[in-house]
Formats: sequence, C-alpha cells, structure tokens
Amino acid sequence: MQLPPTKICKPKTSSGFTLIEIMIVVSIIAIIAGAFFLNLREGERNLALQRSAQLVIQAVEEARNSTLANRLHAGTVSAGGYGVRFQDGLSSVIVFADCNQDGRYNASGGASSCIEAASGPLNFAELYSIIELEEGVTISGITPCDGPCVLDLKFSSPNANAVFGPSLVGADAFITLQGSDGDQLSVVINGLGISRVQ
Repeated sequence: MQLPPTKICKPKTSSGFTLIEIMIVVSIIAIIAGAFFLNLREGERNLALQRSAQLVIQAVEEARNSTLANRLHAGTVSAGGYGVRFQDGLSSVIVFADCNQDGRYNASGGASSCIEAASGPLNFAELYSIIELEEGVTISGITPCDGPCVLDLKFSSPNANAVFGPSLVGADAFITLQGSDGDQLSVVINGLGISRVQ
C-alpha cells in the first residue's frame, strides 16, 4: 500500500500592506506636502511684493497718461498736470491732480474747483485716485531722502515732463517696498519719470 503524497506546508503569503508600511507612506506624503505648502506660502509673499511694485509703476503711468490726455478732475482740467505721492510707512500710493501748480499733493482746500485753485491762493482737494498695495506690503524707504520721506512726482503739462519734490536730492528716486516677512524690492524712477523694478 502506498501512502498518499504529502503536501509540504508553505507559509501563507499576503498581497496587502502591513500597518507599518502604510504609516511610512503616509509620513513621506505628509513631509512632501508640508514642504510644498511652505514653499507655496513663500511664493505668495514674493508675488505680493512683485505685484505691489507693478502697482507703483501703474500709478506713475496713470499720472503721466492723465497729464498727456488732459483728463478732467472734478469737472475741470488740472492746469498743473498730475502726479504721484509716495510716503514712507504707507501701504498706498496717491495719484493727484496738481490744481494749484505747486508740485505737491494737497488733501483739502477752500477752492471750489481746479480752475479757482490755479488762479488764487486757495487749494483744492487734489485726490484723483488711491492705489492700495498688496496686503502686508508697505513703502519702507525713499532714497535719496532729505528731510521728511515724502516724494511727490509730478508730470507737468503739456509734455508730461517729470518733476520731483519736495525731498528728492538725487536724479533718480528709489521707492523701497517691504513685505510682511521683511523681504524688500525697489522701484527706480528716473528723472524722466520712467520707472522699473530693481
């Protein structure tokens, strides 16, 4: 009599993952995702700074174009052209109509129109528009600055010639923008009113 053939016991193989393997994979994915989101946040702050620099350039171009086009301000033409005010510590840029032709921004006044301000001693409210910089971005420096760090860049009619005042000492102005994380970016405006990011 013959014995039936014996089966050799093989250990059962599993085609699934163990708990340790799953935990390792989840940990690796979490580390990669964390690194990605940290870089994404840094990129957002850097983009906010770059967008703010472009907003500054846009404000300069808006003032130049408004001067060349003789745009109306409060129903009358601004005899002194248009300008841009930069002030240290602010998170906005002011585009103004230079009604009384003094080359400076006047927030208020007693004149009833731009024409009255141009012909008399009274000022007229010269605010044309306010351009807000991105959240967390401020003007942190105006170079070269002598005295209070306020810079009025004015384009005079009819040729839109650039005039800096009152505190600019050199031929070029450097407007330094600072983000909430301390990163900085400068906008250079030359004596012709041409601006670029540096």
